[in-house]
Amino acid sequence: MLLLILVSMVVSQPSLFSQNTFECDGTMYFNYGNVNSNGTVYIGEYDTTSASTSSTIASNTTFNHNALAYNYLDNYLYAVGNPSRIFYRINSSGTYTSLGTVAGVDPNNNIYAGDFNESGVYVLSGHVNDAKIYRVDMTGSSPSLISSVARSYSGGSGIPDFADIVFNRVDSTFYGLDRITGKFHSINPVNGVATPISSNQAGPYILGALFFGEDYQHLY
Repeated sequence: MLLLILVSMVVSQPSLFSQNTFECDGTMYFNYGNVNSNGTVYIGEYDTTSASTSSTIASNTTFNHNALAYNYLDNYLYAVGNPSRIFYRINSSGTYTSLGTVAGVDPNNNIYAGDFNESGVYVLSGHVNDAKIYRVDMTGSSPSLISSVARSYSGGSGIPDFADIVFNRVDSTFYGLDRITGKFHSINPVNGVATPISSNQAGPYILGALFFGEDYQHLY
Protein backbone atom coordinates (compact mmCIF):
# COMPACT_ATOMS: atom_id res chain seq x y z
CA MET A 1 0.00 0.00 0.00
CA LEU A 2 1.37 3.39 -0.95
CA LEU A 3 0.43 6.25 1.29
CA LEU A 4 0.81 9.78 -0.01
CA ILE A 5 0.68 12.76 2.29
CA LEU A 6 1.16 16.12 0.61
CA VAL A 7 1.76 19.60 1.87
CA SER A 8 1.33 22.96 0.17
CA MET A 9 4.19 25.45 0.40
CA VAL A 10 2.46 28.76 -0.14
CA VAL A 11 3.40 31.18 2.61
CA SER A 12 6.88 32.09 3.80
CA GLN A 13 7.95 33.47 7.16
CA PRO A 14 11.44 34.32 8.48
CA SER A 15 13.04 31.10 9.67
CA LEU A 16 13.84 30.53 13.32
CA PHE A 17 16.75 28.28 12.36
CA SER A 18 17.80 29.78 8.97
CA GLN A 19 19.62 26.70 7.69
CA ASN A 20 18.53 24.85 4.55
CA THR A 21 14.93 25.96 4.88
CA PHE A 22 12.33 25.53 2.16
CA GLU A 23 11.36 28.46 -0.05
CA CYS A 24 7.90 29.82 -0.71
CA ASP A 25 7.60 28.66 -4.32
CA GLY A 26 4.27 26.81 -4.40
CA THR A 27 5.88 23.35 -4.46
CA MET A 28 3.86 20.43 -3.12
CA TYR A 29 5.94 17.89 -1.20
CA PHE A 30 4.90 14.34 -0.37
CA ASN A 31 6.25 11.25 1.31
CA TYR A 32 5.68 7.80 -0.08
CA GLY A 33 6.57 4.20 0.66
CA ASN A 34 5.22 0.89 1.92
CA VAL A 35 3.55 1.65 5.25
CA ASN A 36 3.21 -2.06 6.06
CA SER A 37 6.94 -2.70 6.24
CA ASN A 38 10.22 -1.01 7.13
CA GLY A 39 10.97 -0.24 3.50
CA THR A 40 12.43 3.04 2.33
CA VAL A 41 10.25 6.14 2.57
CA TYR A 42 11.08 9.03 0.26
CA ILE A 43 10.18 12.70 0.04
CA GLY A 44 9.50 14.03 -3.44
CA GLU A 45 7.80 16.86 -5.30
CA TYR A 46 4.42 16.93 -7.03
CA ASP A 47 3.51 19.07 -10.04
CA THR A 48 -0.17 20.05 -9.88
CA THR A 49 -0.16 21.18 -13.52
CA SER A 50 0.87 17.85 -15.00
CA ALA A 51 -0.20 15.69 -12.03
CA SER A 52 3.22 14.06 -12.01
CA THR A 53 6.00 13.50 -9.51
CA SER A 54 9.55 14.76 -9.87
CA SER A 55 12.90 14.11 -8.23
CA THR A 56 13.10 13.36 -4.53
CA ILE A 57 15.03 15.70 -2.31
CA ALA A 58 18.43 14.54 -1.11
CA SER A 59 18.57 11.50 1.14
CA ASN A 60 15.86 8.99 1.93
CA THR A 61 14.93 7.28 5.16
CA THR A 62 14.57 3.66 6.17
CA PHE A 63 11.85 4.29 8.73
CA ASN A 64 8.18 5.01 8.19
CA HIS A 65 6.81 8.45 8.92
CA ASN A 66 3.56 10.24 8.27
CA ALA A 67 1.62 13.46 8.96
CA LEU A 68 4.08 15.40 6.76
CA ALA A 69 3.35 19.11 7.17
CA TYR A 70 4.87 22.51 6.48
CA ASN A 71 5.40 24.92 9.37
CA TYR A 72 4.65 28.49 8.30
CA LEU A 73 6.78 29.95 11.09
CA ASP A 74 10.15 28.37 10.32
CA ASN A 75 9.85 27.02 6.73
CA TYR A 76 10.67 23.43 7.63
CA LEU A 77 8.74 20.22 7.05
CA TYR A 78 7.77 18.05 10.01
CA ALA A 79 6.66 14.44 10.33
CA VAL A 80 5.92 11.80 12.95
CA GLY A 81 7.62 8.40 12.83
CA ASN A 82 5.57 5.23 13.01
CA PRO A 83 5.68 3.16 15.11
CA SER A 84 8.28 5.16 17.07
CA ARG A 85 6.12 8.32 17.43
CA ILE A 86 9.34 10.35 17.20
CA PHE A 87 8.84 13.87 15.86
CA TYR A 88 11.19 14.97 13.07
CA ARG A 89 12.17 18.29 11.53
CA ILE A 90 13.19 18.00 7.85
CA ASN A 91 15.25 20.57 5.98
CA SER A 92 15.47 21.21 2.23
CA SER A 93 18.51 18.93 1.92
CA GLY A 94 16.47 15.99 3.17
CA THR A 95 18.19 15.88 6.56
CA TYR A 96 16.03 14.64 9.44
CA THR A 97 16.51 16.00 12.95
CA SER A 98 14.96 13.95 15.72
CA LEU A 99 13.00 16.05 18.21
CA GLY A 100 12.08 13.09 20.39
CA THR A 101 8.68 11.84 21.44
CA VAL A 102 5.99 14.01 23.01
CA ALA A 103 4.57 13.10 26.41
CA GLY A 104 0.83 12.60 26.14
CA VAL A 105 0.79 11.37 22.53
CA ASP A 106 -0.39 7.76 22.49
CA PRO A 107 2.70 5.55 21.95
CA ASN A 108 0.61 2.54 20.92
CA ASN A 109 -1.21 3.89 17.86
CA ASN A 110 0.14 5.38 14.66
CA ILE A 111 -0.25 9.03 13.71
CA TYR A 112 -1.52 9.39 10.14
CA ALA A 113 -2.77 12.93 9.57
CA GLY A 114 -1.35 16.34 10.43
CA ASP A 115 -0.97 19.96 9.44
CA PHE A 116 0.09 23.28 10.97
CA ASN A 117 -2.05 26.30 11.67
CA GLU A 118 -0.70 29.83 11.23
CA SER A 119 0.51 29.93 14.84
CA GLY A 120 2.90 27.01 14.48
CA VAL A 121 0.65 24.51 16.24
CA TYR A 122 0.98 20.98 14.82
CA VAL A 123 -2.48 19.39 14.77
CA LEU A 124 -2.48 15.59 14.50
CA SER A 125 -5.00 12.80 14.12
CA GLY A 126 -4.16 9.12 14.48
CA HIS A 127 -5.56 5.62 14.35
CA VAL A 128 -9.26 5.18 15.06
CA ASN A 129 -8.34 3.13 18.16
CA ASP A 130 -6.65 6.24 19.56
CA ALA A 131 -9.61 8.47 18.62
CA LYS A 132 -7.92 11.75 19.58
CA ILE A 133 -6.94 15.07 18.06
CA TYR A 134 -3.61 16.37 19.35
CA ARG A 135 -2.30 19.93 19.37
CA VAL A 136 1.46 20.15 19.71
CA ASP A 137 3.43 23.34 20.25
CA MET A 138 6.45 23.37 17.90
CA THR A 139 7.71 26.87 18.68
CA GLY A 140 10.02 25.91 21.56
CA SER A 141 13.31 24.04 21.64
CA SER A 142 11.38 20.76 21.79
CA PRO A 143 7.75 19.91 20.94
CA SER A 144 5.24 19.87 23.78
CA LEU A 145 1.62 18.81 23.99
CA ILE A 146 -0.94 21.59 24.26
CA SER A 147 -4.03 19.39 24.39
CA SER A 148 -5.52 16.07 23.37
CA VAL A 149 -9.26 15.62 22.95
CA ALA A 150 -11.49 12.81 21.76
CA ARG A 151 -12.69 13.02 18.17
CA SER A 152 -16.47 13.14 17.77
CA TYR A 153 -19.21 13.99 15.31
CA SER A 154 -21.35 17.07 15.78
CA GLY A 155 -24.81 15.88 16.78
CA GLY A 156 -24.07 12.19 16.45
CA SER A 157 -22.32 9.15 17.89
CA GLY A 158 -19.23 7.41 16.57
CA ILE A 159 -15.61 8.34 15.94
CA PRO A 160 -14.53 10.15 12.76
CA ASP A 161 -11.39 8.78 11.13
CA PHE A 162 -9.13 10.86 8.89
CA ALA A 163 -6.30 9.59 6.68
CA ASP A 164 -5.17 13.20 6.29
CA ILE A 165 -6.20 16.66 7.42
CA VAL A 166 -5.43 20.05 5.90
CA PHE A 167 -5.50 23.63 7.16
CA ASN A 168 -7.03 26.51 5.21
CA ARG A 169 -5.39 29.84 6.06
CA VAL A 170 -8.24 31.88 4.59
CA ASP A 171 -10.90 30.67 7.03
CA SER A 172 -8.48 29.26 9.67
CA THR A 173 -10.18 25.87 9.55
CA PHE A 174 -8.95 22.28 9.40
CA TYR A 175 -10.64 19.89 6.96
CA GLY A 176 -10.56 16.15 6.37
CA LEU A 177 -12.35 13.36 4.53
CA ASP A 178 -13.93 11.06 7.09
CA ARG A 179 -13.22 7.43 6.24
CA ILE A 180 -16.36 6.29 8.08
CA THR A 181 -18.98 8.39 6.27
CA GLY A 182 -17.12 9.32 3.09
CA LYS A 183 -17.94 13.00 3.70
CA PHE A 184 -15.72 16.03 4.06
CA HIS A 185 -15.78 17.56 7.53
CA SER A 186 -14.48 20.69 9.15
CA ILE A 187 -12.54 19.85 12.30
CA ASN A 188 -12.27 21.82 15.51
CA PRO A 189 -8.95 20.77 17.07
CA VAL A 190 -9.81 22.40 20.40
CA ASN A 191 -12.88 20.27 21.15
CA GLY A 192 -12.34 17.46 18.60
CA VAL A 193 -15.72 17.93 16.92
CA ALA A 194 -16.02 17.13 13.21
CA THR A 195 -18.88 18.79 11.31
CA PRO A 196 -19.92 17.68 7.80
CA ILE A 197 -19.67 20.47 5.24
CA SER A 198 -21.88 18.65 2.72
CA SER A 199 -24.61 16.02 2.85
CA ASN A 200 -23.11 14.28 -0.19
CA GLN A 201 -20.40 11.68 -0.10
CA ALA A 202 -17.17 13.05 -1.54
CA GLY A 203 -16.11 9.86 -3.30
CA PRO A 204 -13.52 7.33 -2.08
CA TYR A 205 -13.62 6.80 1.64
CA ILE A 206 -9.83 6.96 1.93
CA LEU A 207 -7.81 9.90 0.66
CA GLY A 208 -4.31 9.74 2.07
CA ALA A 209 -3.33 13.13 0.70
CA LEU A 210 -5.05 16.52 0.97
CA PHE A 211 -3.70 19.97 0.19
CA PHE A 212 -4.99 23.39 -0.80
CA GLY A 213 -3.75 25.31 -3.83
CA GLU A 214 -2.03 28.65 -3.48
CA ASP A 215 -5.33 30.54 -3.45
CA TYR A 216 -6.78 28.25 -0.74
CA GLN A 217 -9.91 27.98 -2.87
CA HIS A 218 -9.15 24.60 -4.42
CA LEU A 219 -8.67 21.40 -2.46
CA TYR A 220 -6.65 18.59 -4.02
